Amino acid sequence: MISSNIQQLLTEIGPSVSLVVVTKYASINQMREVLATGVTQLGESKVQDLIQKKEIFPSPNLKWHFIGHLQTNKVKKAVLLADMIQSVDSVRLLELINKECALLNKKMPILLQVNIAKEEKKFGFSPEEILREENKIFSFEFIQIKGIMLIAPFILDAEKLKFYFSETKNIYNLLNSRHGGLSILSMGMSHDYKIALSCGASMVRIGSLIFKEQGTIKE
Repeated sequence: MISSNIQQLLTEIGPSVSLVVVTKYASINQMREVLATGVTQLGESKVQDLIQKKEIFPSPNLKWHFIGHLQTNKVKKAVLLADMIQSVDSVRLLELINKECALLNKKMPILLQVNIAKEEKKFGFSPEEILREENKIFSFEFIQIKGIMLIAPFILDAEKLKFYFSETKNIYNLLNSRHGGLSILSMGMSHDYKIALSCGASMVRIGSLIFKEQGTIKE
């Protein structure tokens, strides 16, 4: 079931789009099924879960993406364990990540999380904040900004979703034109990845769609 869902998903997104399998609710046996398909990119949203699962699956071929809200007191562990932090949502967090990475002489690949719809209960830079703090954001020696991450509003209105995804792509293009080096536009989850792909996503983060009981992915 998991294998067939992943294979169908990979066929749908194509070879130019990266798949991060979100394993935050997956059991260890389910994760073994995922890894048996050849998937190498996994997404976790809690540092404690990242610690535990990386101990169980220590393969150097795996790439662990931290995708949840990163609390300031967990930055040190996240920097040690994650291969990418997708959810960098403030200048303060950038400062702390840079500080910890300097101590390790490590450059941390990160994505800037954008709260494109300015939802009060979600974290992330507003579009205005990114542009206002742009010089500061791109100034940190031990941080590699690889792109943008979006958690779109959970809505059914496809046109609104297209607007939010397209606006995020515009921000990505603008920052890349000014600074270069961006290669990842991480947007699209189980319920909206097809719309995200149509708007230029280069990475999708899929969890529930992979682990649901049906043998095939459906609309």
